[in-house]
Amino acid sequence: MVGCLRIVVAVPLIVAGLIAAAGAPASASCVGSPSPSPYVFNGTVVSTEADGRIAEVIAEDGRKVQVRGTPDASAITTVDRTYLVGARYEFHPVNDSSPYEDNVCTATRKLSGPVAADESAQATPLARGDDAQSGVGPLILGGLMVLTSGAIAVFVVAMVRRRRTLPRRLAGGG
Repeated sequence: MVGCLRIVVAVPLIVAGLIAAAGAPASASCVGSPSPSPYVFNGTVVSTEADGRIAEVIAEDGRKVQVRGTPDASAITTVDRTYLVGARYEFHPVNDSSPYEDNVCTATRKLSGPVAADESAQATPLARGDDAQSGVGPLILGGLMVLTSGAIAVFVVAMVRRRRTLPRRLAGGG
């Protein structure tokens, strides 16, 4: 019985550790508050690629530049920033020329203001790092919680059945 009690106590602790390790993607990747960049500029996103993580931007000084909100365009990372087509941003890149490098750990922010009417239909609903946290992390966390709940339920049912049949086995009733 002591062995069963240890397992019943250990399983929730292991589950809590797994859930804590999964965490929220962006919050675990950034250290401290973002600092303003010495290369700050304002601009409007005119198009995006790589699921909104790479943006073509018209800077307020008229230059057309590229802003890369990901360190790897071919893979999703925990520091990816996505951009909305038609939205204005105050960019705080980590480098001084196009293609500018940006991520959710910089001070880049979406500026308030109207989105152009002809571009609003192309805009994605939310931009990670600006209006919401999205991505793969919540799906993994949800999957872990479902699997863990199922494993705990199976374990509890097995322990209840074992406890019911144990007295008969000890008495020789089989």
